[in-house]
Amino acid sequence: MSLERRVVLERGDVFDSNAEALLVTVDGAGKRSIGAVANQVRRKIGDEAWNELISQIEFPMKITHTELLTLPEDIDFPFRHIIVGSFIDHMGELTGRRREAISDVTGSAMLRAHRNGISKLATAPLRGGWRVPVEKAVEDMIVTAVSIGRKADVRLIIRLVKDYEKAEEAYNRLNRFEEDHAASG
Repeated sequence: MSLERRVVLERGDVFDSNAEALLVTVDGAGKRSIGAVANQVRRKIGDEAWNELISQIEFPMKITHTELLTLPEDIDFPFRHIIVGSFIDHMGELTGRRREAISDVTGSAMLRAHRNGISKLATAPLRGGWRVPVEKAVEDMIVTAVSIGRKADVRLIIRLVKDYEKAEEAYNRLNRFEEDHAASG
């Protein structure tokens, strides 16, 4: 099975994806610090709806843990489900293991989506507050998606052209490796 069937790399706006759920990140310590995509969600649905939604999570969240939240039907938003991953780290807990955490959150989100009947998960690359280069983040997310198998398709969506080009190089390199490995048996 080729990589393209499990991981789709797209350039554009994550909110234009046809996925069923969106992966966003927060500070699991409960400081209410949120990642860039989560902040866009908050702005799109409004502070009151965001606060009500996020109040369903019991904080503190263990680092790399995920929770599935379902938006009320009366909220006009492109996704019915949001998977919140505890990844933002202000306490230094991830120092030296940010890339491992990227894999852990990606895998946890894919498994949570699968267990809840969600087949397509959209996300921007998880970069730990820009601390991890985009190509490394994409590589880690792809390797995780491939290693856990066909649980949910992941749509990695990247807005900036320069970031997309770097991510595409990593994606193509991993796809060639997988195809070569499959051909050699």
